[in-house]
Amino acid sequence: MTFTKLHNETLRSSTWVPLIACINDSTETFLVKSIFTEKSYLVMFTDLRYVWFEELFDDEIKKRFQELKVALEQERLSEYIQFLSEYLIPQRPDITHKVIKNNDDSFLFESKRNIGPMELNWKFNCELIPTSLPINSSNSNEQQLDGASVLYTHFILPQILITSAYNKQIETLHNIIKSKEDEFNETVRLMSLVRLQSTGKSNKDTHTDLTPFDPNTSYDEIGKVYL
Repeated sequence: MTFTKLHNETLRSSTWVPLIACINDSTETFLVKSIFTEKSYLVMFTDLRYVWFEELFDDEIKKRFQELKVALEQERLSEYIQFLSEYLIPQRPDITHKVIKNNDDSFLFESKRNIGPMELNWKFNCELIPTSLPINSSNSNEQQLDGASVLYTHFILPQILITSAYNKQIETLHNIIKSKEDEFNETVRLMSLVRLQSTGKSNKDTHTDLTPFDPNTSYDEIGKVYL
């Protein structure tokens, strides 16, 4: 099975969730996107170096449940699929994960769930999305995507857009603050001129000295202008 543009678009609406899994003698965090419907599921895992995926439909899901000795009623298949979606909820104390990477580049993500005294394991048997594709691909592969394109679509491009929007907001706030500072400084300048003119006129009429206006200490007077 190949990972296509349709798969890619389907998963774009999904949110990445982190899952910690045991691998060999250590643990590693994998990021997961998934879509579960009434008759199928599509999951994608990545360690930000490689990307794996699995798509499974109703008949295959039913067969896998039968292999686990789980009696599955056809009319309740959608409930079982939604039950599987809970395996990919992060930080659930009743679920643990283990990863096995095989030599053929396949990726087994095994989730173990405790249900009372029982355990139910579900294995997501994923295929590696090729890191790159031949430049001169055939027409039959026009819809196929490589791992680099998937990471660009789901990680790099969103990060660029978020950073750009953040920088634009910062610039807008900076301009607003600068505008307010300019307005304040202009108000201080005008108040200084008004006070100086008033002081000069009063000195001519009464020959008395008045305290000059100090913009650094006369904020109360400036505030009265806005009241």
